[in-house]
Amino acid sequence: MKRKPIKIDWDALEDAFSSPPQPEAVSYLDRVTGRVVLEGEGEDAELDENEAGFEPATAVARATAGSPPEDPMHLPIRPPDVPRKVEWMKNFLRQTTGEHPPEVAAAITAAMAVENPTPAIKGILDSNPEVRDAWYLYRSERIQEMIDEWLAENGVETTDPPPWKT
Repeated sequence: MKRKPIKIDWDALEDAFSSPPQPEAVSYLDRVTGRVVLEGEGEDAELDENEAGFEPATAVARATAGSPPEDPMHLPIRPPDVPRKVEWMKNFLRQTTGEHPPEVAAAITAAMAVENPTPAIKGILDSNPEVRDAWYLYRSERIQEMIDEWLAENGVETTDPPPWKT
């Protein structure tokens, strides 16, 4: 079924893809209004955003396990999981080899090998602002690519292009 193009709240959509999932809550894109809606338990609470952009896999499992049945008017937003973000970090380190201190890359690589890499990676990035800023830019670009793919897969047409394409 062909749908009418919608005006999307791009900032809210990017925030929903960037924020760690909340237990028992799911974000959706409303296909009619273009608004991003957070539904479920704890929806009034602020998102506990992890600055490094990683969250424990258990949080992802809880958020997706409690998802209500699919509603054609609301597209569920599923932020990238930890394995995907770890892969992004590996690619980031590969692509920026020689741009940052080798001991920082080695520390991040070691941190990625643990079961929950979040606290260690966050600590390393917080101690290295230059690497942290480069990582956030890289991660933001990956999330924007993910949003573009998600919109295309779901046949969402927009009235205006995303700000990263203008």
